[in-house]
Amino acid sequence: MFDPYRYLRLAFADDFRVCFSPQRADGSRLLVLCDRQNRLIRRRLSARELQDPDALRRLIRSIRFGIAVERGQALLWLIRTDAVDRNACSARDPARRRVNRRP
Repeated sequence: MFDPYRYLRLAFADDFRVCFSPQRADGSRLLVLCDRQNRLIRRRLSARELQDPDALRRLIRSIRFGIAVERGQALLWLIRTDAVDRNACSARDPARRRVNRRP
């Protein structure tokens, strides 16, 4: 079973202390990330994002990109992420790549 809170804790556990608090009656939560210098990152998580693994992955990626921008490492993050995405796509279905090639 998918546990969004565990997934978020594991995604940010290396760099941040992760806390959750109830936000609204609709099921949304407030995600608070605190680093070693006590800088906070706050993000409201909707109930839909907490229930959908793909939406949660996009949210984590968005937060990580925001952190990279703030640290001045956005270009390095984009290059590294693009390379990882390209490798994942090519490894996903290598036979499909051969079909699309022209002789």
